[in-house]
Amino acid sequence: MEENKIRERERRQAAEKAALRKKKRRRRRRIKAFLSFLLIAILTLAILSLTVFFKIDGITVKNNTVYTSGDIISASGVEIEDNLFALNSSKIEQRITKNLPFIKTVELKRQLPSKLCFVITETEEEVCYYKDGVYYSADKDGKILKEYTEQPSEMILIKNAEQINLSVGEYVEYTSAEEKDLVNKHFELAEYYGYTLNTIDVRDVYNSTVRIDNRFIVEFGTYSNIELKAAHLNAMLKQMEAQNTGIIDLKVWTPENNEAFFSKRSIEGIK
Repeated sequence: MEENKIRERERRQAAEKAALRKKKRRRRRRIKAFLSFLLIAILTLAILSLTVFFKIDGITVKNNTVYTSGDIISASGVEIEDNLFALNSSKIEQRITKNLPFIKTVELKRQLPSKLCFVITETEEEVCYYKDGVYYSADKDGKILKEYTEQPSEMILIKNAEQINLSVGEYVEYTSAEEKDLVNKHFELAEYYGYTLNTIDVRDVYNSTVRIDNRFIVEFGTYSNIELKAAHLNAMLKQMEAQNTGIIDLKVWTPENNEAFFSKRSIEGIK
């Protein structure tokens, strides 16, 4: 009698376990079916998004003053009916900024469901490089913007740039890191001390010469101690009479030998 009860209990337990396993299998099948359906739905939506939905039917441009909206849209390569989410923002920006040099950055703003807006940041001419009879204007970051046959006014002139690689739409390629560092350092020092750079001569990085305030030609000599030389120059400028012009020689200046020479003369005609 007792054995029958035990066997009955064991049968019930076995049946319950079998039912539980069956229930778990059904649940797994339902989950797999749901995940498969969800994956198919996602893939279908993705395909439709790239083929049927979100087709561009209007393109606008903001903050442009140098180029027309039509020029910018044409340079982008984007066309009506292109898909909003199939666009490569980086490549589009590269195309626009290379072909239209005065554009510094381009932000693509997608306006769902079918509009695209280019938000433009422009750059300005600040420097020009003279090479092989051509003047190349550039912004402060060294991007070449335009070619001129005559020297543009109100720009810092980088003279004797024959060895520097210059191409409109590209960035200046200096012949050496020392040359690039020297030019950038002169920009930095002029801004810090408040004098106006007119020209920087890059013929010889070990004999640096600049023209400042349209009054003085400054011979810095080597790059060594250039920041201390600039500080000494600033002190000299403060003591100069307003009508003074001439050549300031800092070539032999060192922290141990604070000698600098001023030759008072006209610098008209000195290039």
